[in-house]
Amino acid sequence: MDLMKFSFNLLRFSAIIFILTGCGEDENMLDDPAGDGIFQISTLDALAMGDYYAKASIEAIRSRGDFGLGTYVAVEGEMVILDDVFYQVKDDGVVYEVSGTTETPFAAVKHFQADTMFDLDAVSSLNELTIKLDQMGVNPEEFYAIRIQAELDSLVVRSVHRQNEPYPPLSAVVADQVIFPHADISGTLVGFYFPLYSGSINAAGYHFHFISDDRTVGGHVLDCRISSGKIEMDRASDLQVNLGPL
Repeated sequence: MDLMKFSFNLLRFSAIIFILTGCGEDENMLDDPAGDGIFQISTLDALAMGDYYAKASIEAIRSRGDFGLGTYVAVEGEMVILDDVFYQVKDDGVVYEVSGTTETPFAAVKHFQADTMFDLDAVSSLNELTIKLDQMGVNPEEFYAIRIQAELDSLVVRSVHRQNEPYPPLSAVVADQVIFPHADISGTLVGFYFPLYSGSINAAGYHFHFISDDRTVGGHVLDCRISSGKIEMDRASDLQVNLGPL
């Protein structure tokens, strides 16, 4: 049984590698801006090794999705995409709306269309939230976009400093992260679930960024305590990765 499961995961991973190679050879080969898949620029492995150079402009990826997350050139803060608006949360904790000419080294986007919706009762931590999501039927072998509108008793988010060349690895950047605690706040968790077998492409498991309702608070979610909320899940039909430039 373990060997069969390994073979299945290997086949799934090989399919993603084919998409990577295909997009590199012909960017239109698998491009479906109106589709129900996740579109991604670059890979987590590339970002982890310090590839923070421009791969695409916001304008170039806007047609691929109205929901998502990522970062900006030189990892200058956190990217949050909600309702077709691209936000940047810099290391001062301030939220900025960015123009179409702004560039990114890494981003994942999707046209968000909820397949399932659930009311969310109180959860005491981010870990408890992910357990509830598992219980709501997330298939560990598939890809999902997840939108959570929430009233939060507490929230801990982070951003990172803009880097100078030569770029350090991402682990060094995160080690110097800036942490922002907040209390009694409402907003939206913008995130994805990626299967374990895709961990070199994007963060395996659940990954959330946050933007407040008044658009003054945001960042990468480290922890949260939610009093109530609404979960919307959108299963992706496929994952397309373009290595850029786009």
